[in-house]
Amino acid sequence: MTLAPLLLCLAVHGGPHTPAPSTLVQELLSARWLSPEQRSEVARFHGAWTQADVQNDHTRAHAAHLEWRLDDPSLRSEDADGLHRAHTHVRLGELTQAVSLLRDLPDSIERNTLLAQALLKQQRRTQAIGLLAKAAEAPVVTANDARMSLMAGRLLDGLLVDGHTDPNRTSMHLAALEAARVDLDPAFWPLLLDEARLLRARDNRTEAANALQEVILLNPRAAEAWYELGLLHLGVFDFDGVEGAVGALNDIAPKHVLAQLLRAEAMLVQHQLDPAQDVLGELQRRGLYLPQSRALRVALASLKGNTSQARSLATEAARNWPGDHRIAWTTGRLLSLHRRYTRAEYWLVRAIDIAPHEFEVWTELGLMRWQAGHDKAAKAALEQAVALDPFNRAAANSLHLLGEMERWSQIRRGNVIVRWKPGRDDVFARLVADEVEAIHAKVESNLHWTPSQLTVVELHPDHEHFGVRVTGLPDVHTSAACTGPVVAMEVPREGPPGLHAGPYDWHSALLHELSHVAHLDMTASRVPIWLSEGAAVADEPVPLPWPSRVLLAARWRAGTLLDVDALSMAFVRPQRQDDRQLAYAQSAWFILYLRKVHGDDVVAGLLRSLGRDQSLDQAFIEQTGRTQGALWADFLDQQVPLDLASWGVATVPSDHAVKADLTTLSSMVKAAPRDPALLELLLRRRLADALPEPADMEALQRLALARPGAPWPRLQLAAAHEANGDWPAAAAVLDNLAQRDRGNGQLLDRLAMAHRAAGQTEASLEAMRLAVRCAPYDVSRRERAAALAIEAGRRDLARSHVEAMILLEPDEALHRARLQSLSQPN
Repeated sequence: MTLAPLLLCLAVHGGPHTPAPSTLVQELLSARWLSPEQRSEVARFHGAWTQADVQNDHTRAHAAHLEWRLDDPSLRSEDADGLHRAHTHVRLGELTQAVSLLRDLPDSIERNTLLAQALLKQQRRTQAIGLLAKAAEAPVVTANDARMSLMAGRLLDGLLVDGHTDPNRTSMHLAALEAARVDLDPAFWPLLLDEARLLRARDNRTEAANALQEVILLNPRAAEAWYELGLLHLGVFDFDGVEGAVGALNDIAPKHVLAQLLRAEAMLVQHQLDPAQDVLGELQRRGLYLPQSRALRVALASLKGNTSQARSLATEAARNWPGDHRIAWTTGRLLSLHRRYTRAEYWLVRAIDIAPHEFEVWTELGLMRWQAGHDKAAKAALEQAVALDPFNRAAANSLHLLGEMERWSQIRRGNVIVRWKPGRDDVFARLVADEVEAIHAKVESNLHWTPSQLTVVELHPDHEHFGVRVTGLPDVHTSAACTGPVVAMEVPREGPPGLHAGPYDWHSALLHELSHVAHLDMTASRVPIWLSEGAAVADEPVPLPWPSRVLLAARWRAGTLLDVDALSMAFVRPQRQDDRQLAYAQSAWFILYLRKVHGDDVVAGLLRSLGRDQSLDQAFIEQTGRTQGALWADFLDQQVPLDLASWGVATVPSDHAVKADLTTLSSMVKAAPRDPALLELLLRRRLADALPEPADMEALQRLALARPGAPWPRLQLAAAHEANGDWPAAAAVLDNLAQRDRGNGQLLDRLAMAHRAAGQTEASLEAMRLAVRCAPYDVSRRERAAALAIEAGRRDLARSHVEAMILLEPDEALHRARLQSLSQPN
């Protein structure tokens, strides 16, 4: 899901990123019954104030409080409202000062709720419960009273002694928030902000975004709303959306504290550790060492492998905020994101010890354990999450699927366990089970890898199941994923859009994902994205297919190949439409170069070095004697031009050639007979939709040799051979094409028929085996495969295809009749 359109529709007024107040706010500001003081207060509350509305420390502090400008001097002034000063102390983690100040303030729902929150962070639970009960039961007069009373009630509910809560509490709280706003003040945006927070926590992203949009229209300077919106974008890895929220916060105040926190967390998500450290260091120097920034500091230290420093920082924070679970929760969440599961488990369990009533932490723990392959422990955590809030989508979806998967079939092959939903998917499971051990063994051999545990390969029956397995939510835009020791795959089945992705090259995808399993295991999840993706692609049967070569050549000619430092970023934050595709291809290209120069074991060596906690530069120097940057420069200067020339893609036809008539173009080709771009332009122009003439065949063969990976000239040659009845020649050309496109079932089907026509029985059966492998649920293809097998006298093979057809179409009587016929003696 992308939320970028929301930012775009809001970015119209009030600065580069913030909109003008809504019509409702403008009507409030123009109300004739308001006194000048009341009008100024309304203007501040809705972010529409001018300098005339902030003439003293009291009014300046009001605006600064609403906008989270925590370093504004007015918030420390004795003239500021006591509650605004107290909120500032709580936000900064200055709990002693907050408690001291609040104890001296008049009794109110807001004072009691805020004091209870401060006491809870100090783990003074008994006192906090009394204050929360008082706030929750007090008479409500204003919308703010309602907000604070509801907040108190929610906190109190989570602190019940027996740990049991009403499973509908979050839904009731959301309904109460909406009712309070409707009944007391439709323009009171903090109630909407609370709704948005709860909706985001439940993974209801669209509803959360809509609520935040309403908040921002009611107060374009509501910093917390922009921060929440940024977190929504961050949750779906929409980093442009994050930058939009950061920009809006910086419109409110340069280097806004929430903007810096958002930037730092986005950097940690992208594993940009040094830049994140700079941002957090700057906040500390400014005296803005909030609990959130300390949490990110602990996560940073842990991601850098400084476990002792992380625990020391957390212990220091616990002295000030022993009841604040955010430090452990944030650290565990970010470690889980980067597949550091063992460390993530430690921090998430620690967070639960502090706040056992927080369903988000239980959800994260459950999802993390599931991704790590610990199903029973995952189920226990998810059951607790759902008990606390059954409407959390990720937890509820995951728990349901986990329960369903307990009834799945499974089989072990070597170091791999294959799991699948019994029934129609038995057809696909048999194929995977037949090949997965050899694929896994190949990865083990290539990398000299001894797995630390069994690998689990799960075959999910549709796209929604697969999406829930990977993220807890159904909206995932891929068909296979590795989460550590677990590989989840969607079965390659045709079906309605959104339900099935259709056939795909699952064999190459499985090899690719098992490579990731090895990379993560060998490095304790410290492998950079580009290295893992590049090595996985380089190990595929065809690491650089023709479309990738064409893209690489085009970007080389345009001078827009990715720099080595930008490779990992292009996977998670592509700047151009084809940057992600380019990152896969370019990373693999560099890996192939490294192997050529430093041997086939160079990747395994780099992974072992990273597994010893070395930096990437240290790993390169240890394994190659050179830095990554030096090798990259040689790659660009020396290998890239050679490869592009050998692929026949170093040049493109000039504009003059493209516009030339056929006669002129023929003359240009004669003058430059070794230019494959010109030759292909001529042949495409000459042939158009016609079959090649005998005079064209030699030119097509020359083009095929000059462009070894190009499909077009070979398809032309194959069509000509088929038309002439030269089936051995057609089969040879089609086989060359199929070697480079093992996932093209139609091509393999065509190759099988060509081999059959040429009398090449075994080759025909093998091509059809590969064609069926591409689309195992295609009954018509299995019928052709069975017919070929019968022709070849392979009744056992034909029988296996018919048995698969019965599984796929159990009500089709013809299939059973065929099986009965095949079971009869010859």
